[in-house]
Amino acid sequence: FFSSRRRHTRFRNVTGVQTCALPIFYGRNKFVGGFNPKSIKGLQLWVSSRYPESMYREISNPLNLSVSNGDPIGTWKDLSGNNRHVTASTDAKRPTFTSSTLNGLPGLTFDGSDDRLDIPAITYNDTTFFIIAKCTNSSYAGFPELFTIDQGGRYVDNYYISSNNIEAVLFSVGPIAKVNNTVVPETFMVFTQKITGSTNQCYVNGTATTPASHAGTLVTGSKTGTIGARGSGQQFAGVICEFLVFNQSLSNSSRQYIERGLGSAWGIQVL
Repeated sequence: FFSSRRRHTRFRNVTGVQTCALPIFYGRNKFVGGFNPKSIKGLQLWVSSRYPESMYREISNPLNLSVSNGDPIGTWKDLSGNNRHVTASTDAKRPTFTSSTLNGLPGLTFDGSDDRLDIPAITYNDTTFFIIAKCTNSSYAGFPELFTIDQGGRYVDNYYISSNNIEAVLFSVGPIAKVNNTVVPETFMVFTQKITGSTNQCYVNGTATTPASHAGTLVTGSKTGTIGARGSGQQFAGVICEFLVFNQSLSNSSRQYIERGLGSAWGIQVL
């Protein structure tokens, strides 16, 4: 059983104009340092295992019951306020709630076989993605995907794992170049992908990948996606703890605010 005592507070928008209510947790799930992704304009989706009360065993009509270690998770509720909850399509595809993964906080364990969560439609233009994940040693076979965006039969391969490298591929008319960065197995990392027009920039723990960017165009419009797989295959094995989508290419200061806030919350060193 995982529980926490909480109260609500208000945080000021980094622009100084907007406020919103978010929970502060005490003990193992403490909300850290006033970090508030909702203070950055353009947040479309935010799921976080730091808030276990946002995770439900059921796929539809979820019950407001606390989850326990080893429970399958069918619904991961959106904290952005946009109600874009991510769900498993069947009971068999539900990842597993793990009560303590990093910094004493829970996460979602994907088995590398059939676990996946479906992302509802989001309208994409320029976009910035953030994800916190740990890859297992055995997760490199078959190019497993952390997350993908469906572009009508083609996919934005947002971070797949190959030979200890993290790779991000965009598809336009055909496959576009990829960027690489060394991944440390069994280590949690903050992965960022920022798409500006035809430029795709990727970061790991706040450091730009090599090369820092490559060409490729994200097909704009309303698209669905997947966490932990690509389509019906290329399953990810490991733990995913947090995922955020912004429908704009964030400035460096906003990107660093999110990366450093996530790093502080999860105990990951971010530059």
